[in-house]
Amino acid sequence: MFKGKPATKSYRNPNIPADLISDELAEIIHAQRCFEESASQLVKLSKRYEDTISELSKARLKLREELLSLPLFKTRKSDTNPEKQSFDARIDQFRKSADHLVEQGKNLKENYHGAIHDPTRKYMKMFPAINEKVKTHERLALDYVKAKDRYDKAVQSSSTDPGKRDKAASQSDTALQQWEASNDVIPEELPELYEARVKLLDPSLTTMVAAHIRYLEAVVDMLSAICHDHEVKMTDQDYQAQIEGLFDNLTKLSITGE
Repeated sequence: MFKGKPATKSYRNPNIPADLISDELAEIIHAQRCFEESASQLVKLSKRYEDTISELSKARLKLREELLSLPLFKTRKSDTNPEKQSFDARIDQFRKSADHLVEQGKNLKENYHGAIHDPTRKYMKMFPAINEKVKTHERLALDYVKAKDRYDKAVQSSSTDPGKRDKAASQSDTALQQWEASNDVIPEELPELYEARVKLLDPSLTTMVAAHIRYLEAVVDMLSAICHDHEVKMTDQDYQAQIEGLFDNLTKLSITGE
C-alpha cells in the first residue's frame, strides 16, 4: 500500500514461550508495529498531497495570468460587437472563477489536513508510550523465564545450598508477580488500541472524501457559470461536430486554399 522501507519483519522472541505471550498477541504486536510504520508514511504522503494542492493553485493563477495576457483575450469596452461582448463576459467570469478555485483549494487543503494529518499525528504521539510498555511486557516475560530456569536448576541439583534455592524461589516468585501485573494490561488493551485504528481512519477518510466532493461541486458551479446551459449539456461529440463544421466553412474560403 505504501512505498518506502520494507515492513517490520514478523516478530516472535523464541525465548518467550507461548503460554506467556500467545501467538495471537505476538501477531497483534507485530501488526501494531507495522501500522506505526504505515502511519508515519501516511503523514509524509499527506504532506506531499497538501503541497500538491498548494502548487496546483499557484500554477492555476500563473496560467490564468499568462493566458489572459495574450491579445486574444484582451477585453475592450468600446467594442460593441455582441459576440465579442459575450466572449469578453466569459473571460471576466473565467478570471473570477480562477480566484474562487484557489480559495476552494485552500479550503480543501485545510479540510484534508484536519481530517488526515492532524488525527494521525495525534495518534502517533501515543506510539512511544505504547512501545515502551510492550517492551517492558516482553522484558518481564524474559526475566521470569530466566528466574524460573534458575529455580528449576536449583531444585534439580542435589548439591544446591538451601539458602540459594530459597533465594532462587523468591526471585522467581517476584519475577512472576511483576510479569502478571504487566500481563493484566497488554493482552487486554493492545488489541483494543490496534482496533481503534479503524475507528480513527474511517471518519477521517469519510471527511476527506466529503471535502473533495464539496471542492468538486464548487468547481462545477464556478466553471458552469462560464458556459450557457445548453452548452453544459452538450456532449464531446456535439462539440466536435461544431468545430468540424466551422473548419468546413473555413476551408471553403479561397484565402485558405493552397
